[in-house]
Amino acid sequence: MFLEQSQYECQVLWPTPIYLKDLHNAQAINKSLKVLISNSDDGGKEKTTGLFRGRKSDFGLLRYNCEAVSTLKEAIFSAVDMLNRWAVGDHAEDLSDSLIAEAWSVEYGSPGYHRLHVHHGSCWSGVYYVSVGSVEPGTGEVHLIDPRIGAAAQGVSPDKIALPIVPRDGLLIAFPSWLSHWVTPVECTTPRICIAFNIGFSNLNEAF
Repeated sequence: MFLEQSQYECQVLWPTPIYLKDLHNAQAINKSLKVLISNSDDGGKEKTTGLFRGRKSDFGLLRYNCEAVSTLKEAIFSAVDMLNRWAVGDHAEDLSDSLIAEAWSVEYGSPGYHRLHVHHGSCWSGVYYVSVGSVEPGTGEVHLIDPRIGAAAQGVSPDKIALPIVPRDGLLIAFPSWLSHWVTPVECTTPRICIAFNIGFSNLNEAF
């Protein structure tokens, strides 16, 4: 039995939004964030899976009461609001008051890197670069991996299945938490400092 033409339907499913923005006042807030991070608590070895030659803080960085953190938090929430509107349209307003956010700093020495991973238990994730350090060109890139299984088929060149992003001071990146990514070895003479974050929602089920 053939479908009537009126029953035909075509949908675009599971596209992957990537948010990138340079904070206009990055130099001012980064100076304060460096001091904050240098005094932050180490998250412990249990939170460093996949991280080589890097140091993580605990997950409470956004709880600090200072102007730099407030500015960063505002920038993160602005990114999430745009991603929400892209993903769910008018329903984004139902999520605006239910954000659950966590963030932690990561300091990379040379040749530090982070293996392929995703961020579990959240909806959106990302990273903000406080200081990229004195890094050799072509090193320390964040690679966002094409989520299509076929894209990683045998024989496909690795540079065809990843979107490489060259970090720079003040750059904020956000993407779906399920998107696989890694950080290539950071060849540097001064440490790279960044802040990673996760965003979830307390009333996600009620909103839809």
